[in-house]
Amino acid sequence: MAFTRILTAQRWMRAAVIRTMLRHSGLLVTLLLVGFAVLYGTMVLTMRMEAWNRAIVSSDNLLRSLDSNLERSLGEYRDTFEILATELDTAEHNKLAGGHERVAVRAHGALIKSTGDLFLFDETGTIQERSHNLLAREALKHRDFLEFHRRDPSLEVRIGAPFRDRVSGNTVLWISRRLNGPGGRFAGVLAGTLDTGRWRQAFESFSIGLRSSINLFHADGTLMMRAPFVADRIGSNLAGTDNFKRFAASPSGTFVGASAIDGEERAYHFAHIGNTPLILNVATSTAEIYAGWWRGTFVSGVIVAVLAVMAVVLRLVLSRELRLRRESETRYRALSDVDGLTGIANRRRFDEVLALEWSNATASGKPVSVIMLDVDHFKLFNDQYGHQAGDACLCDVAAALRKAVGRSEDLVARYGGEEFVVLLPGTDAAGSAVLAERIRRAVQETAIAHAGNPEAGVVTVSLGISTAEPFEDRRTVPSFLVSCADQALYRAKRAGRNRAEQQPCLSTETKAPARENENARLAVVERRRSRLMHRPSANFDDLARIAATALEAQVAFVSLLGSERQVFIGKKGSDADGIPREQSFCAHAIAGNGVLVVADAGSDPRFHDNPLVTGEMGVRFYAGAPVVDPQTGHGLGAVCVVDTAPRIGLTPFQESLLASLADVAAQRLASPYASTLPAETLKASASPVTTTTTREGQVYKSKSSQ
Repeated sequence: MAFTRILTAQRWMRAAVIRTMLRHSGLLVTLLLVGFAVLYGTMVLTMRMEAWNRAIVSSDNLLRSLDSNLERSLGEYRDTFEILATELDTAEHNKLAGGHERVAVRAHGALIKSTGDLFLFDETGTIQERSHNLLAREALKHRDFLEFHRRDPSLEVRIGAPFRDRVSGNTVLWISRRLNGPGGRFAGVLAGTLDTGRWRQAFESFSIGLRSSINLFHADGTLMMRAPFVADRIGSNLAGTDNFKRFAASPSGTFVGASAIDGEERAYHFAHIGNTPLILNVATSTAEIYAGWWRGTFVSGVIVAVLAVMAVVLRLVLSRELRLRRESETRYRALSDVDGLTGIANRRRFDEVLALEWSNATASGKPVSVIMLDVDHFKLFNDQYGHQAGDACLCDVAAALRKAVGRSEDLVARYGGEEFVVLLPGTDAAGSAVLAERIRRAVQETAIAHAGNPEAGVVTVSLGISTAEPFEDRRTVPSFLVSCADQALYRAKRAGRNRAEQQPCLSTETKAPARENENARLAVVERRRSRLMHRPSANFDDLARIAATALEAQVAFVSLLGSERQVFIGKKGSDADGIPREQSFCAHAIAGNGVLVVADAGSDPRFHDNPLVTGEMGVRFYAGAPVVDPQTGHGLGAVCVVDTAPRIGLTPFQESLLASLADVAAQRLASPYASTLPAETLKASASPVTTTTTREGQVYKSKSSQ
């Protein structure tokens, strides 16, 4: 049994998880798609940033290498000028005469042989010596440096403006230094030509993209060298372009711009070469920078798109499944809320609607009424006409109820067996009494023959009415409203049947107490009751008889206390099978540790408003010992006696005997071979509909079988 309950719980939990996932599938898929988008966007941005960083690092490495190469070449000129000037500035060469000049110039000119020629000019601008026998006619036309050094006493090396050599097509520039004579007078100039064509090989030795370039500019905007080499562009002046303005504005930097030469968008990484007027930049095509990124973006985009499509398809499938499941649940819910025989609402649906309407009435201040009714002498009807005719009779009664009630907000339900209930939200006591009479007449007018009902000769019903005002009386509970209607039904049957009785719904002062471990206690009660159901044998009446005799009472019970009712499994002096828990004295007994004695219930604040005390039953005295389960220690019920007259109390012997009888009852319940109540009696005790039996002056509730 325990294993079965565990499996059932696991299946219920799995079903609940599936329902939750289906119910929120749209949100889950939306979150999944948003997650895909965020992941894809983050990945794309990261890949783009990595591509940019790689290009910048590569450009920086290339720029550093070329910068070092150019700086070294220019340094060779400075070193040559410094050494040669020192040699020429000796005492014997102050007048720049003799043959040593030629030897010195040609010797030191070998240092710059790879990039140009070395010249020695006197103060008049006449060439005194040169390092090689090369024609430099075009270069010699651009000797403005002579006048510059004549006026400027500084001995700093000067790099002149570039010009294009018509013969080679390359740009050439002069690098020069002033020579001083005695007293600092101007004594001439050391100068060398620098042919940038020698740098072409260096530029083209580096591997760059087909759409990228390396450029060397003079500070005046002249393009001195470029790779890939474009002869027509060498020597052109780009000082007015936006890109060059950005080169000139900062000693180094990186920016993206369109080339003034071919219009290609490039990332420019540039730097000024030392203290020279030369500017070097590496321009990498952005198309080449992001070529790999675009491929990665496309591939990852396809993957993410496929995942997104799969998620959407999954959502559609889940939505379809959810729709089918909801439709099934709606059908099953409709079936679970409808009585299979009569087609009206069942007990489960009635309890749900009653709780809802009770809550509404508590908020709105409107009354709630309940009409309980059952078919008079229905057992005799079944015995005489058969169960199929009995089923048809119940269907006809249900149809008459629906027709008589009429209002859509009212609920007609089958409560159990031949019992029906009508819930009337917003209806007061007067309105419910009018409707009850209309129902009674409607059933009688169906004229269903019933020979076992001699008073009318046809099928009739007895009705009990009760009205509550939850807003005014906050202590009232829905189950108590039903209990009051049940009591009114009992009075109607006692008064002769085929009639309606009304009883107001008044709350009790104190609810029956429940321990903190009530759920565990109820589980034990259920196990013990199930054992009684499946092992029919002798009952607990003998214990009730002993208690009644020993305590000089005419009525005694052995009870089990459930969540809603107190069921009598042993009894003496009454035919009652149980009472509502709200009216139970035993609920107080099991809350304590000893025998509970209520000498006068009418003056006890716990019970003075109890319907068993204030009603026709008139209970005044109660004594009960809790039946404690020996295995779990839970109080299952009580062995008790009741009387309609107050008493002083019990003697110690009587209390001890009552406690001993409770112990015997507990042992019988716990034993697998316990004396048990016959199964048919237990099944009957589950029904809440009761009537009154009078025996020797005592009035108690009992199950009606008619």
